[in-house]
Amino acid sequence: TRTSGYDNLFPSVSAKYTLAENLQAHLGYSSTISRPAVGNLGGVWVFNETNQTVSVPNPDLKPERSSNLSGRVAYYFEPVGSAAVTLFQNRINNSVTSREFASDTFGYGDDPLYSGYRFLSVGNRDGTAQVRGMTLEYSQALSFLPGALRGLNASASYTRTYASVRKAALTPHMIGATLSYRLRRLALSTSGKWTDNTPVNTAAVPTYRLRRTMIDLNASWQLTTRFSVFLQVRNLGNIPEYRYQVDPIYLTQHLAVGTSPTNPGSRVTDPSAAGYRKAYINVIPVTTNGSIGMDFELPNFAAMDDGQAVYAVAPGVVTRRLNGFEVTGPAVGAAAGFNVQGVG
Repeated sequence: TRTSGYDNLFPSVSAKYTLAENLQAHLGYSSTISRPAVGNLGGVWVFNETNQTVSVPNPDLKPERSSNLSGRVAYYFEPVGSAAVTLFQNRINNSVTSREFASDTFGYGDDPLYSGYRFLSVGNRDGTAQVRGMTLEYSQALSFLPGALRGLNASASYTRTYASVRKAALTPHMIGATLSYRLRRLALSTSGKWTDNTPVNTAAVPTYRLRRTMIDLNASWQLTTRFSVFLQVRNLGNIPEYRYQVDPIYLTQHLAVGTSPTNPGSRVTDPSAAGYRKAYINVIPVTTNGSIGMDFELPNFAAMDDGQAVYAVAPGVVTRRLNGFEVTGPAVGAAAGFNVQGVG
């Protein structure tokens, strides 16, 4: 059994000052901590034979500590509106980063099976990482509009964030907007958010999530003063998540939710047809004898026909890499085509 402990003090202070009528300034300071995930501290080693990697926990991982400064200037106007700009800075000690090691670091250098695997773990950076950003905000009740339109409210924001080091999940540019409406017991709203290309990890060759726009819907009906019913729709357009490495034209993953039903024995290739079934392909950069290439991996569906043979896979099982689908380069515009067999 391994144990550790630490004591922390988290001071914070804020101040507000009225610069002029309807114009206010806010200043704030805080000290925070972000403790590592339990799975990164301990647990089992995960051997991935498909990608030839081993994920290793780090029991010596330290928590991130951050000193945070923020300043905000807001202007308030009628009817019920505001416009604001916020600046912030976070100075982070012991920031967490992904690391890649050779097999001999963990004693597998001479192992006949795992000597060629990449060993992945997380650790703390030396020194201090700095994150800075700015947010522009606007919100207003549109009660000056005539008739039933008086119940409209609109808001929008833009956030720019950057860091001195690459940080996972730090989105450099983000735009959001909301339009809501209320009429007696009925409340409706729609919101949209655009996010720029965002790093998913901090590996030596990092993976990014491709920029995308998502729209949500909300509706509610007030039954009584205490009870209401509501409906929420997330990601209305079922926008998928694409991931890439090095360059957006080399996509490595296509993540989406939902599969259309198919008819037994049919093969439907028209995406607009009722029996069309979605299938997703992962393109994995690989290096063999110093030559960069790509392996194509097809997860979680029943069969794939490459024009020569059909590879059957049990539903819910991630496939092995398929031989014969490696291309050197990687070439610009490289693509893979396949048909999906109906499985009922």
